[in-house]
Amino acid sequence: MQTLPRPRLDSKVPLYQSVVELADRLEQADQDLWADNLRACLHARTASEIFADLALELYRFRHCTAARHLRLVETVDALIATVEAAVGPTETAHLPLYCTLKDLVDFFRLGGGMRWLRRLETAIMDKDLSDGARIARLSAELEQIALPGRGIPPGGMARIDAVRQRLSRIHDTTAAARCLSAALRPLGEYAAVRLSARSVVEASSSSRGAPGQPAR
Repeated sequence: MQTLPRPRLDSKVPLYQSVVELADRLEQADQDLWADNLRACLHARTASEIFADLALELYRFRHCTAARHLRLVETVDALIATVEAAVGPTETAHLPLYCTLKDLVDFFRLGGGMRWLRRLETAIMDKDLSDGARIARLSAELEQIALPGRGIPPGGMARIDAVRQRLSRIHDTTAAARCLSAALRPLGEYAAVRLSARSVVEASSSSRGAPGQPAR
């Protein structure tokens, strides 16, 4: 488990407070993973990366079932507008790649796939490699994970294939690597412990026929 650094935005900044408030509302609605993903954006290395991560994750949440079900679309739109007012329009060319990989990441986090997730994190976070080399290593790791006999839970192979297809169409390696790094950002020790406990409970429930996936 990895402990995240302190947030790079002052907690008194309205945007920081708004993101935390949204995360708290999601947590109260039993959408812990969405909440943790938003909070993790506040721990990027620089303020510009925080804004970039928030834009991607807010756009992703904006179009999910949970946002509509919880009537949070207007709240999220306001946050996106705040981010774009600060740093300009969101670069959406790689948004499908981000969402596809993030969907796989969340699937691994909820489904006991942390050993595979750590391999992907290691591949994309290796700063000794060029952007293109990191993307190639990530693609190679996905290919290895997808080999028969790896024990990928049902639904995992389709998600892996979707990410690999997106990776094969990358043209701007610098922007893509930044996007992939954001999607694979660790959640922090507290969130990891909570998700680990939750995945055990949900695995037990699934074995008895109960649903285990959160609202998307």
